[in-house]
Order: sequence, then C-alpha cells, then structure tokens
Amino acid sequence: MNFEPIQKEKMYQNVIQQVKQMIFDGQLKKGDKLPAERNLAAQLGVSRSTIREAFSALELLGILESRHGEGSFVSVEPLRHSSVEPLSLLFMLEEDAQLQLIDVRRMLEAECAFLAAHSAGEEDIGLLRQCIQDFEQNTIDQTFSSTVDRTFHFTIAKASGNVLLYYLYSAISEALKHHIRTMRLRIVNDPDNIEQLLVQHKKIYQYICEQDAQKARQAMLEHMEFVKSYVK
Repeated sequence: MNFEPIQKEKMYQNVIQQVKQMIFDGQLKKGDKLPAERNLAAQLGVSRSTIREAFSALELLGILESRHGEGSFVSVEPLRHSSVEPLSLLFMLEEDAQLQLIDVRRMLEAECAFLAAHSAGEEDIGLLRQCIQDFEQNTIDQTFSSTVDRTFHFTIAKASGNVLLYYLYSAISEALKHHIRTMRLRIVNDPDNIEQLLVQHKKIYQYICEQDAQKARQAMLEHMEFVKSYVK
C-alpha cells in the first residue's frame, strides 16, 4: 500500500478556494467586481503575482472574467464559458466526437422546444416570428440566413426557462459552430433544401406558439435528423 506525500498547498490555490467559497456562500454573485489586485493582495497578505496567478486559473475555469480597463468580475455565464474548452478538446481528440456532440445537441434542442412551448413569453415569440420573416424574405444571402438560424435556435433554448439547459446548449453549439456552418452550407447547396428548412422552422415555431409541447419536440427532432443526414 503506497501513499502519496502530502504537498503543501500553494498560496494561489488558497486564494482560489476563498473566492469559490465566497461564491458558494452568496457573498459574491454573478457580475460582481472583485477588489483590485493591490487591495486584495493587501487584504490576504500575499503578493500581487499570487493574486494574478489565482485569477488566471479562475478565468480558465470560467468562474471569473477579465474586462480590459475595468478589472475582474464573477462570470455572468460561468457554465457556458467553462464548458467550451473541454468540449472543443474532446472534439479534436475523439474520432466520433462530432456525431456524439450532434446527438447531444439534438436531444437538448428537442427538450428546449418542449419546454419553450410551455414557457415562451411574448418577447420570445416575437423574436421567433422575426426569424421566420427573415427566413422568408431572404433566400440568397446564406451568411445572413446562418445568423438568423443561430438566433432562432438560441431563442428557443433561452425560452425553455431552464438556465442550465441553455448553458449546456450554448457550450455545445459553441464547440460545434464551425461544423454547423459547414453543414448548413452543404444543405443549402440544394435550393430545394432551403424551402425544406423554412417549412421545418415554421412547424417548430407554430407548435411553440400553440403551446403544443409534444409536437414542438417532435418537429425539432425531425429538423435535427434532417441536418444530421448531411454530416460527413
């Protein structure tokens, strides 16, 4: 039986733990600004380099975000930022990661559509309606259509009312964004598919408006299966 020697905790790790604990205790909330390096170093009795090291680690974890000229803040969307890097790494390392992430995205999108049918507000419906109108009025500029498509799906995710679900969806979509763009270009190369995409988005929008959660989920699943068929 072999035990590992206990390593003395580095000072910056203690700073990290204190910041985490203050967040858990509710003393620090999303968007709160942390004290300046000099002030915090004096309060904790450590060097400014220790504070910088701790803050850098917390930024990598997605817990803090640095704003140029303003300082360090508790991240507004911690899960979204902290999830993107490991997912991107998985994408590069795992041979089937693309299909796996698309499958997870499909399940998340379907659940988002289901929940959005129950909880979408007037503002959400208005944004989705505008997306449909933009799709109808623009069938040539695919860069614009791609932006509209992204807005449509993110609006549904946010309208789900489930913050965790929204952050997970955002993280996966961010990891897949270049491949989503490639898939979309592959799809719209066939003019018939442009109309097909419009019909699919209209169905999803219609069922969310009608608060028919089951049909909204099914319409989203059908749409995602159609998109997945163009993965190569």
